[in-house]
Amino acid sequence: MARVTFTETGTFEASRKAEAWCAARGLSLGPSDRFGQRGILLGNYCIAKWHNLTKQEIAQLDGVLTGDGRHGPVHIDLKDDVFARVEAAAEISEVATPAKTARKEA
Repeated sequence: MARVTFTETGTFEASRKAEAWCAARGLSLGPSDRFGQRGILLGNYCIAKWHNLTKQEIAQLDGVLTGDGRHGPVHIDLKDDVFARVEAAAEISEVATPAKTARKEA
């Protein structure tokens, strides 16, 4: 398992940063739950709250978000192969995006 940790301070800031990180990498994230765990799947999925997932569904997840959603820190644990795929795709996306240049008015 690969772990990414978000330690931003402020109410829900670490959670928001983790959610943005997942969205930028094509990862679906389950809704927040009183148990503090949220399922993660690679692709566009609707994931149930943690307490509604079966043992089989939990085993099929690509990862899990854990931690204190309100105050942080928040941890994303992904299967190694999924982490490698999303990071490789993120690097390709960064390379393919043209750099923004400032235009100077004459």
